[in-house]
Amino acid sequence: MKKILLATATAFLMMGASAQKGIEVQETSENFSTGSVNSLTVFIPGGNVKDVTKAWEKQLKDIKGKVKSKDEIFADDCRIKKMSDNTFDVYSRVVESEGGVTVIAAFDLGGAYASSKEHGEQFPFIRDVMYEFGVQETKAAIGVVIKAEEKKLEELQKEKEETEKENEDYAKDIEDYKKKIAEAEKAIEENKGLIEEKSGEIKAQEKVVEEAKQKQKAVK
Repeated sequence: MKKILLATATAFLMMGASAQKGIEVQETSENFSTGSVNSLTVFIPGGNVKDVTKAWEKQLKDIKGKVKSKDEIFADDCRIKKMSDNTFDVYSRVVESEGGVTVIAAFDLGGAYASSKEHGEQFPFIRDVMYEFGVQETKAAIGVVIKAEEKKLEELQKEKEETEKENEDYAKDIEDYKKKIAEAEKAIEENKGLIEEKSGEIKAQEKVVEEAKQKQKAVK
């Protein structure tokens, strides 16, 4: 039990350390079905591919994308109103990484993929989508750990309460035993007097019996 708790605590601390460094959106060049294109990536410590993929597809739908998933996640005609009324497409995938998962996304603005150099006005809005998603999912991953740790805490508290109840029962048993011992010791002392009394009565009765036997022998 201690080993399991230690392993879980270590994993939680590692996740916490990654999260405390801050969620970082990095700009890279990644390969998609359209070729090697400018992309954004965000690492989510403690995340798992299934849950993050589901959440990412919902995120794309929230920006009005028509989502299709196969070898990669494709979202058609997305729109960020604060950025522009123009639509854009998103090519993305969620991959397992050491200690979590990484979301990789390329934003096709219509002939060109979003980059900090060429799209100074639009890029911050796109970066915010990735950043806010990274924050959201990192919190969700930590939330799963918190829920599991809270359950373990409840189990430990329950075990502690059960052990305390056992000790209370043992203490009650001890008091009962002490009372019985005291009663037995008192009875022993009382019986000692009774034994002495009976010993005297036995001697007297033995004398009576002997006298009766002597009288019997005397009869001729």
